[in-house]
Amino acid sequence: MAASSSEPKAKVWNPEKRLEEAEGKREAGNEKFRTGDVKGARKDYEEAKKHLSQELYAKVEDDNLLSRVKACRTPTLLNLALCYLKADPAEAFKALEVCEEVLDADPENVKAMYRKSKALIEMGELQEAEFEFMRAFKLAPSDAGIRQDLEALRRKMRGDREQEKKNFEGIFNKAPGFASQDRGASEAAQGPKADASGPVYQFLRSPDENPFANSASPAQEAHDLLNRGRLEDAVWAFEAALYQTSKNADWDAHFPLWLDLAKLFMDLNSDALALRCLSQPAYLGSSSSSSS
Repeated sequence: MAASSSEPKAKVWNPEKRLEEAEGKREAGNEKFRTGDVKGARKDYEEAKKHLSQELYAKVEDDNLLSRVKACRTPTLLNLALCYLKADPAEAFKALEVCEEVLDADPENVKAMYRKSKALIEMGELQEAEFEFMRAFKLAPSDAGIRQDLEALRRKMRGDREQEKKNFEGIFNKAPGFASQDRGASEAAQGPKADASGPVYQFLRSPDENPFANSASPAQEAHDLLNRGRLEDAVWAFEAALYQTSKNADWDAHFPLWLDLAKLFMDLNSDALALRCLSQPAYLGSSSSSSS
């Protein structure tokens, strides 16, 4: 049976029509954004984005048309990212995704780097945000906004680091830990003293209390946490890695971890604990020799 002539026909898009639709939606979004209608602008930008996918223009050979597509697509995505960041609460992951779309096509787009940094800050990824701010700043050193936001981020990171240090001061001043100094080589790795006496490092958390005790790769987690500025968690992850490698007698992996933990304690201005970490491999070696 033939379809009724009254039924609506599906809209057929050609590349030129798609682009015109996208340009219209983008202009409508710009106007709404200027009047403070961020939600309305976001909706228009999202509609424009649907007509600007690179796959839709894969077979187009008209350079002028392709140039218009790029000229519409890049600011549409950047404005959409800004709308996501202005949402309450901010939709940081969506902002991050559209910024990365821009950077995939234009790796040196400063505005995309800048807004990607903003999204990363919202997500708590401060180290990555700093990296993106630095990339943007190197390409646009005269941009006061980038410089000011980079400085503000670094102040926040310094403040977080100082707070980590204060948190550890209380831990370091506690009574001696659960381990004693006269354990054998297989147990010596389990025991730093929290007071300043003696060369042996006594762990700040027992295996039962360590949140990374059951991790498949606590050493990797420790380094990831360091990169993200989560210093306290990094200590626990390093301790878990030391437990595991000692228990498994994986000394090639075990001894370098003491150096990594020592570096972390140096960053935390705890030279006494750093020194005990550096002394631990020699202590373990001497304990092993005397017990054999």
